[in-house]
Amino acid sequence: MNYVLIWGIGDWPGLGLLGAGLASILSETLALLVAFIWLWRKGLLRPAGNKALRRHLTLGGIPLAIGYTGEGAAYALVGIMLGIFGATALAANQIVQAVGGVLYMLPLGLAAAVTIRIGQASGAENPARLRPIAVAALGVVTCWMGAVTIALVLSGGWLAAALSDDPAVITLATAMFIVVALIQVIDGAQSTGLGALRGIMDFGWPTRFTLACYWLFALPLAAALGFWAGFGPLGVWVGYGIGTGLIAVVLPIRFWRLTAPKHG
Repeated sequence: MNYVLIWGIGDWPGLGLLGAGLASILSETLALLVAFIWLWRKGLLRPAGNKALRRHLTLGGIPLAIGYTGEGAAYALVGIMLGIFGATALAANQIVQAVGGVLYMLPLGLAAAVTIRIGQASGAENPARLRPIAVAALGVVTCWMGAVTIALVLSGGWLAAALSDDPAVITLATAMFIVVALIQVIDGAQSTGLGALRGIMDFGWPTRFTLACYWLFALPLAAALGFWAGFGPLGVWVGYGIGTGLIAVVLPIRFWRLTAPKHG
């Protein structure tokens, strides 16, 4: 879809950047449609006769959906802020996010894995396993993102030059690689902490806290540093990263407190 809608086919010249957007929307919509059809055929979208589905919607499904929507919208708003600085900032950010998105697959998968492993231990009433699983996951994700940060700091300029021939874009992307790489270390820790809390069925408070941090702290700080303090696109990412850092500290602390051994 991207190739056809961007570049065209035959005598049709394509739609360029608009085609890229349309291809993304169409492919995501198709994937969602297939998922809904599969769930419906399995009888998992019929709440009237499915008490377990209603229970999971109330306890986890709705908070999860709200959390993902709020976090995704906040991330999208960062992109809009960067777009205000012009095409150079937007192009540099696109380069950094294209590379960073691939490298973030491990923390993303690990967050889901830690939810499953901790959920299994919790369901088996084996509380002694909860903390070791969380600590191991945090250790793996921190080591991975630390290695990614070092690699991006050392090779950010080369990657930017490989993906663009505009000197201004290359210069900004090189600096942005360093900032975003550091943020990804923090983001990996917060996603793992959030996954651990979901494993012990703690959905409501983490969702409210993360949304408050993103929308009431991280985004205003990103705007303040980027626009009012004059730090530009890098300031936007630094502000957003500080807000993410707060989440990365608080969520593991909450998990540790909730999994404290009960005496007496």
